[in-house]
Amino acid sequence: MIPVHVRKGERESKCDVIYNGYGLNLGWKKVKSKKQLISVETKTAEEFIRKYHLGIVHKWNLVFVFNEKVSCEKINKL
Repeated sequence: MIPVHVRKGERESKCDVIYNGYGLNLGWKKVKSKKQLISVETKTAEEFIRKYHLGIVHKWNLVFVFNEKVSCEKINKL
């Protein structure tokens, strides 16, 4: 499970990404002391995560499994 925090303005939610090579499951949770994303923001975030999940999983493994530094990428469009 890989936790992905998604922020939009003052709202933030956490998406637990579970990828087993065969399928992708997303589970949303509230972040303490933050307003949750609204429905349209969650939907957009899910589209983004589904499109880029392989890169997200790869970078998470580099950082938390192999202790490597990675560079940030700014993606402006789905």
